[in-house]
Amino acid sequence: MARRRGSELDSIIDRGSSRLDTLPQTVLAERVERIAASTGKWRVNRVNNAWVLIDEHDHVDFEDISLGSVAFLLGMYADPKEKPEAIIRRYYGDLFESRE
Repeated sequence: MARRRGSELDSIIDRGSSRLDTLPQTVLAERVERIAASTGKWRVNRVNNAWVLIDEHDHVDFEDISLGSVAFLLGMYADPKEKPEAIIRRYYGDLFESRE
């Protein structure tokens, strides 16, 4: 059962990751910044060649060259009591929400 659940999560992550590659960086950045602003606790900025997740005290919580990694961690931070499956689905749902 646990193996199947892990496989399902991996599949969701893989499908979402491949879709992230289709989004222009500016569109993805805009959506991630909107998600961060909606939490009221974090913001996402580009610093040199990396993306950083900054908390309400202006401390860097996470830094990575992948905006997708920063966004995913933001989703986990936003609701630490939520199950991983729900975070993953919400994360990709928020990033791929059609606003065009």
